[in-house]
Amino acid sequence: SPLLISLITQYGWRSAFITMGIVGFIVLVLWMIFGKESPKEIGLPTFEQEDKNSFIPTKVSWREFLPHLFSKNFIFTVLCAGCAYWLLSVQAVWFPAYFTKIQHFDGKILKMAVSLPFLFAAICQIGFALISDRIYRKTGDIRKARVNLAGISMALSAICLYLGSVMNSSAMSILFFILAPGFAIVILSLAPAMLMDFFSTKNIGKAQGTYVALSSSTSIIAPVIFGNFIENSGTEAIGYGYGFLVTSLVMFVFGLLFWAFVRPAKQTDTTIKVEEQVII
Repeated sequence: SPLLISLITQYGWRSAFITMGIVGFIVLVLWMIFGKESPKEIGLPTFEQEDKNSFIPTKVSWREFLPHLFSKNFIFTVLCAGCAYWLLSVQAVWFPAYFTKIQHFDGKILKMAVSLPFLFAAICQIGFALISDRIYRKTGDIRKARVNLAGISMALSAICLYLGSVMNSSAMSILFFILAPGFAIVILSLAPAMLMDFFSTKNIGKAQGTYVALSSSTSIIAPVIFGNFIENSGTEAIGYGYGFLVTSLVMFVFGLLFWAFVRPAKQTDTTIKVEEQVII
């Protein structure tokens, strides 16, 4: 963000790390104070409730649980979320350098190009989550409410990323680079809700922990691979072009595969009625 960039420029990297640590500690304290609602109070099933839609028993060992991580629903959810983490990592590491060296942005334009994608991503997380919940309340269909939104958004993000990298107009390039991370991050908001439908509540901790570990691992390798494109190309501009092209292509393919193959089990009428009573 512009604040961190300003801190790094004026006081060095240590000030940025200290600031992030303080903010994280404050959030932790607030969570410990206010995050005390039970699952029942916020409309989630309790551990005593049997999840009839999950495809594995409520109590399983890790040895019994691991094979279920190879289901197509779980695999494509991890791959799609991995694309989001990939782009967010590229955004944090390479977007500022690209805007400075290739697009030659400076001053207010550079700050806007760097900060607005984060702002739009935050808006997308809230906005698409609200839209998803609204669709779910009307249809009771996880695929329509979660999968369709996440898959379409990932494909749109890939298209925006590619268009941003090839646009000659600075204004249009900034616009598409703002849109791309926001659309990609939608899967990170909706995936936990989908996993609740794939697994029973007594196994959701293992499932979500594995999902986060696998999908977020792409953020480790993304800057390295993207950097190799830049380093091994004739010019930096060509390298960035290859990097954005490959990233957008991978995101588009996995977004479509996620959209096509992730098909959660339909909820029973009883489950939907219970959720409607909670909402009312």
